[in-house]
Amino acid sequence: MEKNLNSCVKFLENNGQLVRVQERLSPYYEVAAALRYVEQKSGKAVLFEKIEGYDDVVILGNLFSNRRRLAMLMSVPEDRLIENYQERMVSFLPPRVMNVQLGDVGLTQLKKPEITALPVLTHHAKDVAPYLTSAVVIAKDPETGVRGMGIHRIQVKDKNRLGIFLGSPPLSDFLVKAEATGKDLEVAIVIGIDPLQTSQEDHHRHAYVPQAHQHKSRDHPLSAEQPFWPLDTD
Repeated sequence: MEKNLNSCVKFLENNGQLVRVQERLSPYYEVAAALRYVEQKSGKAVLFEKIEGYDDVVILGNLFSNRRRLAMLMSVPEDRLIENYQERMVSFLPPRVMNVQLGDVGLTQLKKPEITALPVLTHHAKDVAPYLTSAVVIAKDPETGVRGMGIHRIQVKDKNRLGIFLGSPPLSDFLVKAEATGKDLEVAIVIGIDPLQTSQEDHHRHAYVPQAHQHKSRDHPLSAEQPFWPLDTD
């Protein structure tokens, strides 16, 4: 599988599995509607290059919307996708923590991080707020230190406040343990993670992951250290 999101975009485009949208669309309803339209017409992934109100951020959607594309990304025949996936899930590699600065890997840290720096989508007219729907939430067991992760729908309440419902394990178990001791559960919310990590998170939730910038759960204001990293498509 491609090692990062940028190489994934290039791979999909080279294999006819990516649609680039250059028309400027709004994160309110328009991007979500376009994603549904492309999914129904061709099933391809979509890269939105111009987002209304945001000059330096793009949106990638429908990445894992069908089995054929997932098989292509994993370099396996579609009829062996499940078998190969199960084989890989029992022999995952531990992470390698690298001592690098953000600038060394093409990233920058915002001086005043706000969630409104990202074009979080509003999908439906009756949605009470924009939601992050594909962010990976990472936390660790307060008792054992074992890391776990999952995709949990995250409500954007204002520029520095989020709401999240941790309704499934292991993170729900971590939260129960933290609340029992009267402590906050520290979590990291990762957007634009590499495709391999995203595809495996729901099936191998106790994978060990590197330390990340953190903020606390349950409507806690974002930490001043929390960066937002737009996708670089160069």
